[in-house]
Amino acid sequence: MTVVRYLTGAVLAAAAFVPMFAASRLWRRRLLPSLDAASGLLADLVLWMSAMVCLVEGLGSVHAFRLAPVVVAMAAVGGVGWLVAVRLGPPAVLPENLPLAGRGVVATSGTGTRVLALVAMSVLAAEWVARTVDALHHGMTTVDTLWYHMPFAARFAETGSTTGLHSVDTEPVVQFFPATSELFHALGIVFLGNDLISPLMNLGWMALVLLAAWCIGRPFCVAPVTLIGATVLLGTPGFVATQPGGAYDDVVGLALFLAAIALLTCTVGSDGHPRTNGVAVAALAAG
Repeated sequence: MTVVRYLTGAVLAAAAFVPMFAASRLWRRRLLPSLDAASGLLADLVLWMSAMVCLVEGLGSVHAFRLAPVVVAMAAVGGVGWLVAVRLGPPAVLPENLPLAGRGVVATSGTGTRVLALVAMSVLAAEWVARTVDALHHGMTTVDTLWYHMPFAARFAETGSTTGLHSVDTEPVVQFFPATSELFHALGIVFLGNDLISPLMNLGWMALVLLAAWCIGRPFCVAPVTLIGATVLLGTPGFVATQPGGAYDDVVGLALFLAAIALLTCTVGSDGHPRTNGVAVAALAAG
């Protein structure tokens, strides 16, 4: 692949993804205006990814999961969504919609805990990045990556369809495995023409796990503690040996599961119940 092909893919990806994210951010501000910066970003990402998955599945169902239709559809949907959100204007933040953070919660995380969280994240990043760099140099070699994750993604990109059943094993159950994470790998292949982004993708999911863990503890002023808990889990041998530099989706499920919990926690109103919009966005992550 040439440099021009990579640059073209990057420009087209920006043209597709930026409008979708901008629209998702504006709609999140309408749906959940009281979220702080971290939980707001988490909700933005959940809405953005949910919209992309639905759009890609729609295009794939009519054999239109190709570069041109993907770029045009994402840019159009994102642009229209952004324009509608702008015209509607921002909603008022009602007192009952204020988040739980800061109301009767005693802070228990001091400077030492924050430093420990930073150290834990640094160690975790070193472990994951080292394995990712190795995959970039020598290719993805983990078993499930080569067994069905990347074959599914490659077939989506090759055929332009997401409805076909791909037999990659003598056991027929494998072709019915959930393949949502493979859609993201397929998007990378569609835009760049190869799987260059795939070894890097789980670093993004790792970051989403850490963001969600922070947001879970944030309303109770223990965000560094919950963040450390997530780094300990991601740093276990089972995760480090399989997730970085490959297409395993255990970290994907963990990231979205924690995101759903975080969104429910961060949207609890003054009455002690999660807001309806918060439940809806959390359901997107869970789904």
